[in-house]
Amino acid sequence: MPEDENNKFLLNLLYNFYTTERNGNYMRDGGGAFGFDIHHALEIDYLIRNYRCDSIIETGTHFGDTTCFLAKTYPHLKIITCETYKKFYDKSKIRLSKYDNVEVVYNSSEKVIEKYLPSLHFPLIYLDAHWENYWPLQDEIKHITHGIVCVGDFNIKDKRFGFDRYNGIACDLS
Repeated sequence: MPEDENNKFLLNLLYNFYTTERNGNYMRDGGGAFGFDIHHALEIDYLIRNYRCDSIIETGTHFGDTTCFLAKTYPHLKIITCETYKKFYDKSKIRLSKYDNVEVVYNSSEKVIEKYLPSLHFPLIYLDAHWENYWPLQDEIKHITHGIVCVGDFNIKDKRFGFDRYNGIACDLS
């Protein structure tokens, strides 16, 4: 991408990130795309553009903050996002209905990956459906055959960054 096009894209990304409404109900960080972490958004952008991802699967829609940002920033990419909590699904379905490139699915993430992944060439797969009683991460990974995989709330062994635990198990390589 020529430098002036790249700069225009970056300005658009920053604008989309900071103007996407934050619906962080029930979230310790107040919501926002990628927990309102611009570094995280820039890292995802790097992966999408440098690995030429042609679509995005996002698990754990919640209220759609991240999905909304992705839809505005990458209108040329098909985005499939899923949610199992009916209240969150209903709200995000309405919120995201204005984006032609987004499909909001009411189903468990491992089932969505199993169904949609075979029809996608090289997606970015953002795994963020891990809270409540069922932690689908291992089941999600079993269905992934191709693409770039990112796991939200992962323990990178740096005290500056939080991570999730489920039933006493840390979200990490083990």
